[in-house]
Amino acid sequence: MVRKGGLLYSERPAGLLRKGGFFTPKYALVPLLGVFANLMMLLGVIVLSFKAGGSTSRDTTMALVMVLIWLIIGIIWFIFNTRNRGHEIFVPNQRRPHELDDFNDLN
Repeated sequence: MVRKGGLLYSERPAGLLRKGGFFTPKYALVPLLGVFANLMMLLGVIVLSFKAGGSTSRDTTMALVMVLIWLIIGIIWFIFNTRNRGHEIFVPNQRRPHELDDFNDLN
């Protein structure tokens, strides 16, 4: 911790402050439950909009088709952009951020 301007702050983001090997179930369980809850709410909104009938179900279908098209365009762009820049999609295993001595080593 460093004191600058009367405030204490860490030079590392909060996620990097944990020691290597430190793990509790809440670090995996809480985010997974949040993802599950969000997906269930999304599914509920989609199902209810289809059951509403009329223009609502047609609009929902159009929105889902547009999302699918945008997703396909994004994946194609990502693949070509990554290939053109010569970057790897999966980075080889290197030192983990919590193993670094200084946050500036990340750059």
